[in-house]
Amino acid sequence: MNILLEKKYRSLLKRADIRFNGDRPWDIHIHHNSLYKKMFLHGSLGVGEAYYGWLVGMSGDKTDV
Repeated sequence: MNILLEKKYRSLLKRADIRFNGDRPWDIHIHHNSLYKKMFLHGSLGVGEAYYGWLVGMSGDKTDV
């Protein structure tokens, strides 16, 4: 399921010239594949909750989630 969702979101973001795990400053870096399912089930709220949850779970000042 995650692969299908990833393809869907890649296609949507391509229109905005945003790539997953790209090398440009505005590209999105995905470190947890479960994000795709969370985005599908909960939309932008799910993305925010996932980001915050992973950020809080990390040690130090890292913000690249």
